[in-house]
Parts: sequence; C-alpha cells; structure tokens
Amino acid sequence: MKIMDQTYVALLNGKIITVDENDTIAEAVLLADDRIIAVGTNKEIRGVLPHNGTTIDLGGRAVIPGIVDSHVHTELTVNSLTNAVNVHTPPYTSVEQILNVIKQRVDQAQKGEWIIARGSNALPEKLMEGRLPTRQELDNVAPDNPVIFNMEVHVNILNTLAIETMGWTQESRLPNGATLGRDPQTGDLTGVFTEGWEQLPLMPWGYEKLLEALRVGTVEHFVSNGVTSIHELPYSTDGIRAWQQLKREENLPLRLRLYLQHPNLVNIDQFLKGGLQAGFGDEWLSIGGIKLFVDGQGIHANLHPVFDNKYSQEELNELVYKVHSSGLHLWTHVATEPAFEMGLKAYEQALKRFPSQDHRLRLEHAAEQLNQYSDSEEKIRRMKSLGIIPIMTPQFTHCLPDFVSPTLRNYIDKGLILPGNSDSTGSQPEGCSPWHGIWVAVTQENYYQKKKYPNQGISPLEAIRMFTLWGAWGGFEEKIKGSIEPGKLADMVVLGEDPLTCEHDALREMPVELVMIGGEIKSAKTGF
Repeated sequence: MKIMDQTYVALLNGKIITVDENDTIAEAVLLADDRIIAVGTNKEIRGVLPHNGTTIDLGGRAVIPGIVDSHVHTELTVNSLTNAVNVHTPPYTSVEQILNVIKQRVDQAQKGEWIIARGSNALPEKLMEGRLPTRQELDNVAPDNPVIFNMEVHVNILNTLAIETMGWTQESRLPNGATLGRDPQTGDLTGVFTEGWEQLPLMPWGYEKLLEALRVGTVEHFVSNGVTSIHELPYSTDGIRAWQQLKREENLPLRLRLYLQHPNLVNIDQFLKGGLQAGFGDEWLSIGGIKLFVDGQGIHANLHPVFDNKYSQEELNELVYKVHSSGLHLWTHVATEPAFEMGLKAYEQALKRFPSQDHRLRLEHAAEQLNQYSDSEEKIRRMKSLGIIPIMTPQFTHCLPDFVSPTLRNYIDKGLILPGNSDSTGSQPEGCSPWHGIWVAVTQENYYQKKKYPNQGISPLEAIRMFTLWGAWGGFEEKIKGSIEPGKLADMVVLGEDPLTCEHDALREMPVELVMIGGEIKSAKTGF
C-alpha cells in the first residue's frame, strides 16, 4: 500500500510497557492502519511520523499490549450476565435473598418458561446458612416453571419440574459422568446435579438475544477491561453462528480463536473429515482446535469427591492421537489427579506416535492443584521435557480457595509458561476483568482475604506477561500479538494508573481509559 493511503497514528508522551524480550519501556509508538511500525522515544517517533499522520498525547499514561484471555466461555458469560437471574455472592449473602430474587423473575415469566439463575463458585461456604437452596425451596417459588440454579457450571440445582423435563429422575438416565444428589436418610432427590451441564438449556432465550449479548455484553464485560483477544470455548452452534454474523457485519467486538468441544459441540471423526486445521480463518476469527473433557470437577452431587473420568486410558489415547496428528491444537480438561495422569500419558503416547517440536498441547487446570500431588516434581519434569503446557486460572485462587492453591512463583521459577486466562462462565462477574486475575496472581489473596501461599505471588510485570504475550503464545499467536513491537497488530490498552508502580491492591480495579484493536478505538473513557 502506498504511504499516502495509510492512516498513521502516533501515541506520544506515554509509558509504553512493551512486554518484549527485554522488557523495554518506551515513550511512544507509531501505528500504520492496523499494525505497529515503530516503538521508541518521542523524538524518534515524531521523526518518522508522516505529515498526514495524527497524534494522541498519552499525558504520561501507561500502555500495555492488548490482553489475551487464553481460556474463556464468553458466549455463556455474557448471555448469562445479560439474560439470566443473577444471584451472585456478593451482593447476595443468604438462601432467602436468592430465592426472593428468583421469585421476582418467576412472577414475570410465562407458565412453563425456563428460569435460569446464575450463582457463584463455592456457594455454600459464602452463604449465611452454609448450604445450597433445596429442590423443595425452588419448587415453592416456582411451582409452574422449570428452574436451573447454575453455580460453577459443573454444579446445578434443579427443581422438580426441571428434573422431570430433563428426564433425570434416576442415575441410569444421566449423561456420562453426571451424578445426582439424594437425601442420605430418605433417598429423595435433593435437586443437586453435577456435570451434564452441556445438555442443560442454560441459554433458552433465543438467537437474537444471544447476538445482542455478544455484541454489547462482550464490550461491557471484556473489552472495556482491556481484553482484545480471546481463546473462546463456544457453548452452542448458535454461538458460533452469531460470532460469524458479527464478523460479516464488521462488528466483532474483539478477536477470537475458537476451540470446539468434543463430543457435545462437534464430533471429532466428523470434524476431521472437513480437513480444517488450526489457524483457518483470519486475524479476527479463526479455528484454534479441539477441547476434550477427561473429567469434570471430581465432585459428587452429594458434595464428596468422586472419580468422574469420561474415558478409559485406551479411549483417551486414541482421541488425543487423532486430534494431535490432524494439525488441530488440543486442549484437555484435567481437574483431578487421576485425569491429570491420564491426560499426560495420552500426550506422551501421541508424541511418540506423531512427534512434533512445537505442538503446545495443553492440560487445562493441570497447574491448579499440581503442588498438592505427591509426585508434582516428576509431573513437572515430564511436561517440560515434552513441551506440554499446564494451565491454571489465577482468579480461582480467589473464588475457590479451598480447592485451588497453585504455587505460581514456584511454577514460573521452574520455567513453566502459564497463559493467563479467566475461564469465565458467568459464575464470577468480577473475573471477566483480567485485572482481577492479575491482582490475584500478584497478591495471592482469596475470597476470605487470606493468603494460603503468601510467598507465591509474582510481579505485576510477570502477571501482565501471563495475560498478554503468554496468552498469545498459548494459542500460537505470539508472532502477531501479545507485545508492542514493530510488525505486530495494533492492539493496545491505555491505563489510568501505572501497573508497575501502583499499590498492588490498586491492580484489582485498574482504570482502563482506552482500548485499541487493530488501530481502532473500541472502548474509551469520556474525555480521554
């Protein structure tokens, strides 16, 4: 393209936190259309700014690369936060309050209409009564409507009408890996179900409401907090269609790389016949790969540990090999130690059968409880030797303090690369903001304002790297995003405070003043 056809913008008088290999701090950056073409001092950038270029005076503000959320359920998150009955803790603190809010929605609904309520992770511990709402309590507030009270996705409470509608009245009728709760004295159903969430109608509001939630809610909950790219786990085929429609309309709120779940969203054998490989698409919307669930959360509906693996080792080995050898990027969900070991063994076998120098096979949630395993050092050695990536979600240290306790400092010191992510589903609205995760990674503070491993926090710059360059690396995108360097996409975030020098607690509510994707302003504070 000729120089006069390009749009040049110089951002001057800032603190440009480049996150390059030298952790360079610059004063200014020059953009040409959707690319970064120069980074340097104010004088250097002014010297190469064409006469037809424009400038933005940053006034000393800090700038970081656009944030890459490397594991997120945006469709489920924004549709739930927009359309469901939201009864999170906080602000609600009791079963009574939650039931009252659900009843308000029931009173406005048609008879037989699904009522979907969304609560928070580890809910019983956070409520005054120290327990979950019961099936009977949901029946009392919604006798004529099926109700699903969804907490951490993997745990749901259904009222009687919802149970009957789903046909989940006995164990033999449940989806693979799902469990139902029974009163230990009477054997009656408690209404608590674990797993099987993929088959529940958690988003019954229709395509148009979904489309609007993606269009508006993604900006409100993600882009406005500095997220410019996501590695998205679609919940439905409608979600995939909606993202594509927004792209056709040139109205995508951010960049997406899609990871499709087997077997609930795609069937691996059928999908592979289409010949698609990782990277199919463009810099706005592309195929990333496949996600497998080896287990769920390892919790029975009666709230005790359970072995809920979905495959035998032989079955998993074959599935992993099929995906790995096809050219698709593979994520494997392993929340418990038995699943972790199965996933790691399957990866080891696949790499023997189909060697690859840069596969970036991922074990989702592997690093969250790794330090509690008796052979954790050996597992780390096995992963590092083969280039397998253990994934952890910093915000879970905060919202699931009794279940998750990663020793983050230790992992990074051992050379593990940990892509930053929220794993947001709508259970923790504050988790949509990467700054919540960055704050937790630095401070290690949990929901109860305690620090289980106070010496395991990392520096603000390391946490920012997790959510920028390492996030991009987790999806094979580090050559085009994740740092502020010439040749990369002009995805940047202007901040109201300096994240490298502010009080660590200020990271939690970091003011985001401007978000730029491909050189275009996607979100900005009034008066910037």
